[in-house]
Amino acid sequence: MTVRYVCTTPGPHGQSSGVEIDNDFVAAGWQTDGGTVGRFGRPLDGAERDGLVRALTAARAEPAPPAGGPRRPGAGTERIIADGVDLTVTDEVDPAAVELVERVRELAERLTGSPVAAIVLDVDGPPWTVRLRHAGDTDLTVRAAALTVSTTVFGPDSEILDSTEHIVERAADDDRAGPGWTLDLVENGDGAAVPAGGFAAVTVTGAQADVRGDGIVREVEWGWVSE
Repeated sequence: MTVRYVCTTPGPHGQSSGVEIDNDFVAAGWQTDGGTVGRFGRPLDGAERDGLVRALTAARAEPAPPAGGPRRPGAGTERIIADGVDLTVTDEVDPAAVELVERVRELAERLTGSPVAAIVLDVDGPPWTVRLRHAGDTDLTVRAAALTVSTTVFGPDSEILDSTEHIVERAADDDRAGPGWTLDLVENGDGAAVPAGGFAAVTVTGAQADVRGDGIVREVEWGWVSE
C-alpha cells in the first residue's frame, strides 16, 4: 500500500505540503510554511495503520469522485493518490472518501512533531525575541542571506494595534543547517504589549530551503501566532 497526499496554495508566495506513506507504513512529510518548515518522518503506529487501511478500503469501494470535508484556509488544492484511488478534494462531500481525507490531513499535521531535517521558529515576548533553530538529525540546505521579520499586534476585534519590521542581513557562506544550528533574528525587539483578548503574529520571509530533500530549494515562510 502506498499513499501520496499533496496540498498546494496558490499566490505570490505559493505554499505546499505533503505526505508519502510507503508499503512498510513509514510516513515522510514536508511543508514550506508554518511554525516548522522542512522534512518529517516516522513509522505509523498501530492505530494510524489500521485507520488508514480502513479509510482507504472505504474510498476504493466506489469510483473516486470529489471528496469533501472542511478545506484548509487559502483554498489550497488537495490531492490523494493511493492504490486504487486518485482523489482531488473539493467542497462536495463524498461519504466513501471523507475518512481518508481527514486521516491524511491529520497525519500531515502530526508529522511536524517528528522532524528529520527542519527549521523551527521560536518566539518569546514582548519584548519580542525571535530565532530559528534546526530540529532533527539530518542537515537541511537553507539559503537566508536577508530575512524579513514582521511582528503585528492585534486587538480583541482583530484590529492592528502595532506593526514592526526587522531586516536581518547575514553572511551566506554556509547554506547547511544541522543539529545545534540556531540563528538569532530579533532580541528584545520593540513592540506593543498584547492586550487582553488580542494576539500577536510573527512571520519570517526571505529564505529558501530544500524541504523535499531533492536538491531543489523552494521559498519558505515561517509563521507564529500567540495563543
